[in-house]
Amino acid sequence: MKEARTAPGRPAVIPSGFRWLAPYLAVWGIQGIVAAAVDFFQEWIDLDWLAQGIFAAAVLASIVIWVKMRRKAGAAREGSISLVMLAFPAVMLIGAVAVLEYVQAVGPYFVALLRAFLLSVVFVLLGAAADRRLFWLGLWLFALTIVMALWYLGYSVVILQGMSGLSLLVCAWSLTRPLTPVTR
Repeated sequence: MKEARTAPGRPAVIPSGFRWLAPYLAVWGIQGIVAAAVDFFQEWIDLDWLAQGIFAAAVLASIVIWVKMRRKAGAAREGSISLVMLAFPAVMLIGAVAVLEYVQAVGPYFVALLRAFLLSVVFVLLGAAADRRLFWLGLWLFALTIVMALWYLGYSVVILQGMSGLSLLVCAWSLTRPLTPVTR
C-alpha cells in the first residue's frame, strides 16, 4: 500500500502560524508588480504620483487587512508578539536605507538589489521553517539578483521589483496550499 508522507519533520499542511502572512504578501506582491510597470513607463511619462499612490494604497490595504484580522481573531493573547513589534525591524531597515540614500552613501541600484537579496533570504528562512517550495523560490531570487547585478544592472530596478512582486504572490499562494505528499 502506498503511504502518503512529506519530508521528515515536515507537517502535511503549512503551519497556521504563517498563513496570516498570505494576504499581506499578495498585497505587496501586486504593489511590486504594478510599481515595476510604473518604473518602466516612467521613461516616457512622469508617473511619480502614481508610484506614490500605489505605495499608499498598499499601506492602506495592509492596515485594513490587519484591522479585519484583528477583529476576526478577537483580543490578542498575552505574551504573543504583535504585528507592530514585527514591523519595527522592517521600519528600522527602511530608515537605515533612507539615511544611506540621503547622505549619498549608496548608488541608485542599491535599494533594488538590497530588497531582492533580503527577500530571497526571507524566503529561504520561511522555506526552512514551513515549506521547501519557498526555499527554492528564495534560491531562485538570489540567483536572479546576482545575475542582474553582474550583467544587467541597468535593468535591475524594474526586473527585480517585478520579479520580487511576483515571488511575493507565489509565496502567498504557497502558504495557502498544503504540501504535496511524496509517495513511495
